[in-house]
Amino acid sequence: MAQDWKEKRIKAAFLMAPAWAWIFDKNSLQKITIPTYIVASDADNVLVTPNNAGFFSKNIPRAVYQTIPGQVSHYIFISTPKEKDKIPSNLNSLITDAPSVDRQWIQFEVARNASLFFQSALSSSPN
Repeated sequence: MAQDWKEKRIKAAFLMAPAWAWIFDKNSLQKITIPTYIVASDADNVLVTPNNAGFFSKNIPRAVYQTIPGQVSHYIFISTPKEKDKIPSNLNSLITDAPSVDRQWIQFEVARNASLFFQSALSSSPN
């Protein structure tokens, strides 16, 4: 992973529940210069947020880091199908939220933050 993977066409990055932090070298991450926004849920039971998103946020300079509080699961970023009865039972856990979680509102806010982030990052980025 020590190779230079910079891609000049990428001007900004928005990471949702990033994973595999352990394979990245801290020195390599500290060389990232593009605007980076990282969002993950506090109660992620698939990827431990402090060990993944938290690691990236500590090692990518000037990264914006947001955690979604409450009983929000790792799968909050996928949409809820319109017809829940057509979902295979083994996938129900992907779309079943705690009663206190408003998936639609969270997804709206994440999309709004992504839009604002990219508008800001790309308007100040040289072509």
